[in-house]
Order: sequence, then structure tokens, then C-alpha cells
Amino acid sequence: MFDIAWSELLLIVVLMLVVMGPKDLPKMMNSIGRMIAKARSFAREFTGSFQEMAKEAELEDIIKKANRAQSIRPNDILKSVVDPEGEMDSALNRNSKPKAKAEPKAEPKAKPKAKPKAKPKAKPKKSKAEGAKLEGKAK
Repeated sequence: MFDIAWSELLLIVVLMLVVMGPKDLPKMMNSIGRMIAKARSFAREFTGSFQEMAKEAELEDIIKKANRAQSIRPNDILKSVVDPEGEMDSALNRNSKPKAKAEPKAEPKAKPKAKPKAKPKAKPKKSKAEGAKLEGKAK
């Protein structure tokens, strides 16, 4: 940053010792250190605010570009490139026939309903006594 050689620094320190004296030199060095720290903090704040303004400007540019990109219609661009005079478009519109109306679909024929099957009649239950009589006859 500064182009100061060690010999020049040594000369400055010796002059300060002679002018200020050894008693006040530490106080003066302390105050110089504080001033340098303040200058650095101001420089940091300045660069930070400058970078923040640059980011905001970039964001504004990005927002503008995004808005421009949203307004672009690729179909119009392609039309202007492929058919700038509109000859193909008008030729296609002349040759196109109106679409015929679709015929209503015929409803599927209903199948005749099958008659429900008749349930077989249940045989009457025989009592135990009748069952014993029949077993006796079968023997």
C-alpha cells in the first residue's frame, strides 16, 4: 500500500522519540492506532454500502431483463422470421376448410335383460319320526 522501506520507518520512529519524548510516545501511538482503526471501519462501511448499491442496481437490471423476457412471444418472432410478409399464413388460411361438425355418437344397443333363474323348490324337511319309518322300509 505505502511504499515505505524499513530504514524510513526507523528514521520516523527516532524523530518521534526525539520530538515527543519517551514518556508521551505510547499515548500517541495508542491514539494513532485508534485513528487508523476508525479509518478502516469507515472504509469498510463505504465499500459495503457501495457493494450494496451495486447489488441493487444489478437486481434492478435483472428484474428489467426478466420483465422483457416475459413480454417476448416466440410465435410472433418465428412468424416474422419464417414468413415476414404473411404469404404462407394467408395461403394456409385460404386452403383450410371449416371443420365438419362431428356426428352424434349412436347409443349402444341395450342388451335384453335375461330372466332371473327360478330357484329350485326346497324339499320339505322330514321329521325324525318319518325318517325312521323310511329307514325301516328301506331295510
